[in-house]
Amino acid sequence: VIQALEAHPLGPPQHKLLAFDLRIHEKPEEKDKLIQTAVEQYKKGDNAALIALSAWLNAHGEYQRELDAIPRQRAIQTRELFFQYVDAMGALNRWDEIRRLIESEQFPLDPVIEHMYLARCFAQQRQKGGAENNWGRALQAAAGDVGKLLTLGDYAEKNGALDVAGAAYDAAVAVFPKSRAAQQGRLRIAYLKRDTKKIHDILVDLLKLWPN
Repeated sequence: VIQALEAHPLGPPQHKLLAFDLRIHEKPEEKDKLIQTAVEQYKKGDNAALIALSAWLNAHGEYQRELDAIPRQRAIQTRELFFQYVDAMGALNRWDEIRRLIESEQFPLDPVIEHMYLARCFAQQRQKGGAENNWGRALQAAAGDVGKLLTLGDYAEKNGALDVAGAAYDAAVAVFPKSRAAQQGRLRIAYLKRDTKKIHDILVDLLKLWPN
């Protein structure tokens, strides 16, 4: 399988990196060496190769190695690579640096994404006012757009901002009541907050929409 993945002429970088995963599984004592070999092989590749490499290194918890391998000027060239890069910085608790990078506007972010990330940075730095302000601005920027509201709700939920997540899911339902993702999101938040009245009200709404 390793040889087939490595030799296939149409194999994308993520398949080649899967071959490295199999080699690591086969010889775990050589993990560090194999990871470094993968880095050397792909760090000078095109954006697709760098995106695959950064995701792979993130999956292995090799955050510093990822930052060392990918120059910042390359990281800000594509949305996917930028997010991988920022996630690696976050894993290393470099929140102030992330905030400066986002505020510098070197990479044009959608306002919803920008304020989501800034809210998380302020929250990690225990600056409650800054976090609340940016969550609020993210909600305003996402207003009326179900996709953006779901993205915001999911991100806020994963980062423990349950009030924000609930507001985002509620706003998404107001725009499109039959969005299952939004309805399930508001129900999850109600359970997490142990709000039995809201749980009941949501279930009543769901039975009206989907009686079967």
